[in-house]
Amino acid sequence: MRLSAYDYALTILSYNPKTIAMMKKTLLAKGYQLSDVEYTINKLIEQEYLNDYAFCKAYFESEVINKGKSIQNIKKKMFEKGMPSDIVKDVLTELDEEIQEHSIGNLAKEIHKLHKQGHDIIKIYEKLARKGHRYDDIKQALEHINIKKQDHD
Repeated sequence: MRLSAYDYALTILSYNPKTIAMMKKTLLAKGYQLSDVEYTINKLIEQEYLNDYAFCKAYFESEVINKGKSIQNIKKKMFEKGMPSDIVKDVLTELDEEIQEHSIGNLAKEIHKLHKQGHDIIKIYEKLARKGHRYDDIKQALEHINIKKQDHD
């Protein structure tokens, strides 16, 4: 017996949260009719099982604040997951101070570790920039731990 779109959506959400766009794509790919998918999504939004803002905020907190990943990479992932740009902007505005504080702290730890391993400061800049970290954040983290560019020039 085939599950209703709503029951299938609940099963999917029991594994991990989804954005509205991700859920719509999943249900359509499973072969549910567009009208059933839209009804299901509206019902899930009403019941607060789908909430793009909450999803985006939790994702940024987890990936940027707790894991130290770059804001740029996480923004890219949010857009890949179908997150509207206005929601991403609102979340970043709300979390700006907290993200900056943790981002600089995490960068400082990573820089300190790489510096202790004997890596050149320029190479550290390049490596962190490739990971998507902003130049200003890297510079601020370096200042935070008092490592100057001249240390390895």
